[in-house]
Amino acid sequence: MIVILLVLVSAGGMLAMVHQSGLAMAREALGMQQQANANLLSNQKAFYQDMVDQLARRIQVRNLIYVGDDDETTAWSRDMVEQLPNAVGLALFRPGVEVLGNALLQRVLPACQSDLHRLEAGLAVGRPPVHLDNPALAHFDLVAPITDYDGEIIGTLFASFSLDILHLTLASLTREEQIQRIRDGQGRLLSQAGRLAPGDRSLEHLEPIPDTDWVLETRSRPPPVQPSHRQSLVITTLVITAVLVLVVGGYGWRNRASG
Repeated sequence: MIVILLVLVSAGGMLAMVHQSGLAMAREALGMQQQANANLLSNQKAFYQDMVDQLARRIQVRNLIYVGDDDETTAWSRDMVEQLPNAVGLALFRPGVEVLGNALLQRVLPACQSDLHRLEAGLAVGRPPVHLDNPALAHFDLVAPITDYDGEIIGTLFASFSLDILHLTLASLTREEQIQRIRDGQGRLLSQAGRLAPGDRSLEHLEPIPDTDWVLETRSRPPPVQPSHRQSLVITTLVITAVLVLVVGGYGWRNRASG
C-alpha cells in the first residue's frame, strides 16, 4: 500500500513538472511567433510609409504646392488615390494652411486635419493616427514632408489607408484555436481575427508593434502534452516504481532477517 501511494505521489509530481515544462516551452514559442508577427505588421506599415515618401518627392507635387489651384489639386488627388493600394484619402497641405482643394472630395476628415495641425505644432498624436468614427472608412494616417530643391519644407503630403489591410494580414497570421487583436495607444480595438471556445484555458502574450504605438494581443490554447513527454513520464514512473519496490522489499527482508 505504501509503495502504491509513493508511486502515485511521484507520478503526480512528474506529471506537474512535465505540464509546467510544456507550458514554458509553449509560452516561449508563442512569444517568438508574436515577435515575428509584430515585425511583419511593422514592415507592412513601413511599406505604405515608403509609398507616401516617394510620392512626396515627385516634381508634380512640388509644382502643385507652388502654383496649383484648388480644382487642379483636387483632381490630382482623386486620380492618385485610385492608384495607391488600399488608400482612403490623399491631400496636400501648405504650412499653416488648411488642405489644398476640396477636403470632402479628398476624404480628409476634420479629425485628420486636427491631427496634422497638432503634428505641425509638435504636439503628440497617435503613431500613426487612427480614425474609427466611420466604420466603413476606418483608417490610419501617414504623412511625408514635401521639400524644395534645397531641402526646405514647403508642405505636407497626407494619405490615409483602410484598416482592411490589418484585417487581412492578421487573419493570415492567426492559427486555429487562437485570437489575435491589434490595439492602438489608446487601447482601441483596430483589428481582430480568430476564435477561442468560451472557457478554454489560454496562453496570453502582448507584443509591441515596432515604429507604432500599437500592441498585438494574443490568446492561444495551450498545446496538448506531446507523446515524447508522455513516454518520459511513463518511463520515469516505472523507474520510480522499481526503485521503491526494491527499497521497500529490501527493508522488509532486513526486518525478517533480524527477526
